Amino acid sequence: MNKIPVTGLVLLVGIDRLVNSARAVTNLIGNGLATIVVARWEKAFDQGKAAAMLSGKNESEHVE
Repeated sequence: MNKIPVTGLVLLVGIDRLVNSARAVTNLIGNGLATIVVARWEKAFDQGKAAAMLSGKNESEHVE
């Protein structure tokens, strides 16, 4: 009973690598969405600037 089953450990480490990647992507999306929600709630979200940044335009090209 003092031995760790290597096959089980390898399986857990392999699955954890995939789960960790999914966890990181979910965290990134959640943080981005929460930032937008709070900015809209505080009325600090600039829709024109966000659209310009997401379309790949330079920030200096943004016209208010």
